Amino acid sequence: MNYQSQKLDREKCGKDSRILSILETGGKMRKCYIESILLSTCLWKFSHINKQQERILLITNKNIYNITPQSTLVNFFSKVVSSVRVKRKIAIQNIAGITISKCGFEFVIHVPDEYDYRYSSLDFREKILSTLSDSYQRLVKKYLAIYLTDDLTLIPYTTTKVDAKKGICRMHGHPINIDPQTLANYDFSTLKAPEDNQKQPIRKSYDYSQQYRLLKYLYQGMLGQVILVQSIKTDKYYVFKLMQKQDVITTDHLNHALIERKLLEIFDHPFIIKLVQAFETDDQLIYVLPFYQGGDLYTHLKKETRLKEERVKFLVAQLIMALGYMHDKDYVYRDLKPENILMDSSGYIALTDLGLCKQLPNNQLSYSFTGSVEYIAPEMITAVGYNRMIDWWMLGILAYELIFGITPFYCDNQSQVFESIQEREVRFSTNIAISLECKDFITNLLRKDPKERLGFKRDFIDLQLHQWFKDINFGEIIRKTNLTWKLNLNDPVDLKFFEPEDFNLETLNSQQQDKALIQKFNLEFQNVEFNL
Repeated sequence: MNYQSQKLDREKCGKDSRILSILETGGKMRKCYIESILLSTCLWKFSHINKQQERILLITNKNIYNITPQSTLVNFFSKVVSSVRVKRKIAIQNIAGITISKCGFEFVIHVPDEYDYRYSSLDFREKILSTLSDSYQRLVKKYLAIYLTDDLTLIPYTTTKVDAKKGICRMHGHPINIDPQTLANYDFSTLKAPEDNQKQPIRKSYDYSQQYRLLKYLYQGMLGQVILVQSIKTDKYYVFKLMQKQDVITTDHLNHALIERKLLEIFDHPFIIKLVQAFETDDQLIYVLPFYQGGDLYTHLKKETRLKEERVKFLVAQLIMALGYMHDKDYVYRDLKPENILMDSSGYIALTDLGLCKQLPNNQLSYSFTGSVEYIAPEMITAVGYNRMIDWWMLGILAYELIFGITPFYCDNQSQVFESIQEREVRFSTNIAISLECKDFITNLLRKDPKERLGFKRDFIDLQLHQWFKDINFGEIIRKTNLTWKLNLNDPVDLKFFEPEDFNLETLNSQQQDKALIQKFNLEFQNVEFNL
């Protein structure tokens, strides 16, 4: 190996005799190799159920190898033979193309005569793609086809073993050809050459200290800190959802932030959170949102263990209207759980964290694997494709958890949870009395087959017409005139429904910033500003 190859051989496969023994040789002389190592690196491979597995990807001038890292093997088996460690060998000329996520770090290697591999590499993806593309060009004498997508996860583009047996191929889109020599320096998120990326748009850094007082750190959200603030001009209370730009990039949540920014502005419903203002500083992205003094539903459930059936019905009625509104706009929420449901002082709710919403016009299918484990629908696990019906499945899980204090398929082992979701029917504890109508509502939401699930025919209308809601006036609820469940709060900043947090607000701007990551954020995230 030359010096450059040594730099790319991150796992030192060129010094591992067991790895070298699998390479092709020119004849009887074992050291006369006609196959040479071009690159090796540790990365993540995804199984057909989206389980991450640590693997070594080895690229030579003839093949790619999927190898189990030595560190993952028990010491007793440290001398295991190479053939056991090598999970798969693929001839480079058999590769038909690569699908690349513009928003994340995933890529799929397409092998039509066999099945695909989906990988993720945070820091080395472009070098892998460049090396593989170069090797392919030298062997086949043409550019390797590259497919680009805005999807964060590439499940919809990955042909699994099961798919291959059924004759299904998930490779789709319009391929582009890129010279392997420039591939390593491409920014796939913008599909612009490096020299074009130097042109930075003009950004306006906002000094929020002139308009808001920072009062209290409330909690850590998925993308950043949530802070109670007060308008200096009106004395009204709001919250900042404050995100560090570099964190949005490093945690692979850029696409979520973009989606949420868009939907916070365009959604307009009493039970969905609404954007008040959006702005940025040099290194932060900030959403100004209404302050929901009741905290999230998870806090209430934790304090009370379980809720009364009538209160659950009141909450579920609001969620039916909120999710129905999203469905009317061709969006699926996909992340229903108590932590994402906020409450105001009158006991009314607002859905928050819209970053996992996905638009599915004409009831199209999606294949992305996302959401909380205990809430995931069977059709998402089996990767047959899902639509808005997964929201009604999640609503059934939520209603059950609020009443019984535990999800219906709960288990400490994730694999067993998935197995129960797919195979076991919902069971109701005899220790907690609920109405037959409530049982029927939950049972029909938790049908394994989406076509048999409540809501399949007329969506939210089917749910509203269920017998469990025969005494519910949906018009009264959406006007928020029912104050039966008003919360007992002492003053406008009573924070009894928030956990005490020891966080110094002065440290918010003390984080060391990575200018390159901020630059990438600024290139990707345009039109931040918004004023209601």
